[in-house]
Amino acid sequence: DLPNIEVINLANNRFGGRIPQNIGKSGKLLSLNLRSNRLTGTIPSSLAMSTDILSIILSENDINKDGSSGISGQIPEFMGDLQKLKILKLHQNRLQGEIPENLTGMTDLGHFTTHDNFLQGKVPNGFCDAGNPTKTRIHLNELTADCGKPGEIECSCCTQCFSSSLPASPRKGTGKG
Repeated sequence: DLPNIEVINLANNRFGGRIPQNIGKSGKLLSLNLRSNRLTGTIPSSLAMSTDILSIILSENDINKDGSSGISGQIPEFMGDLQKLKILKLHQNRLQGEIPENLTGMTDLGHFTTHDNFLQGKVPNGFCDAGNPTKTRIHLNELTADCGKPGEIECSCCTQCFSSSLPASPRKGTGKG
């Protein structure tokens, strides 16, 4: 254990395997960058203990876009409780399900990337509803999703829509582009 660690940056190392389940256990973690590796498994629930975390970058772990690696499972509900989070980059992985509605309560979130995953449904209204601007919507400068063609996630306010280049997926959504 590293009880006082605040920053973990292991980006661009092509590390494989699962993210350690106790990575956020100390509760003092401020920044986690595991971008561009070959990590697998789910987002560790111990990150919920890092309530002061500002940045989580877990993107580009399916670097070959062939399904041989990439973080899987769903975007955990506890992410919405990380109120100080400014950056959440999850693109190019194997995530499934819907984007949790409670993420719209993250008042400081400025960058949220989800493209090149297997997400479905639509981006929660709190991100997109111009008639009901939330603090999240006001601060959000980057919001990406796979919304470039029919059958992908529905997003009326994304700053960039991607047309997924991933192999056949378990995608069940009927969102529109």
